[in-house]
Amino acid sequence: MYGGSDILLGYSFTPYDSLAYGVGNLIPPNLTFGVWGHFGFDYFLSENSSIYVQSGGGFKSLLVEDKTDAYAVASSWLGSGFGIQMGSRFHW
Repeated sequence: MYGGSDILLGYSFTPYDSLAYGVGNLIPPNLTFGVWGHFGFDYFLSENSSIYVQSGGGFKSLLVEDKTDAYAVASSWLGSGFGIQMGSRFHW
């Protein structure tokens, strides 16, 4: 059994969707923070191999610096997510 979490802190410049849709930089640079966590089980089949099941999730948000920018304020919650991962490992 294993798990972990991260607290992410950075600075956002141009959001990906602004670049993808060609609308320019609608959100000015802002302090960005996020939280991510994961938990999983690793089942050892032999000395050199295992299978694992892992799940995790997190969110990301902006700490808006310019409170008069309505677009930035409306975009301050940039999303959340959850994922499940399964696979196998071979160790030497």
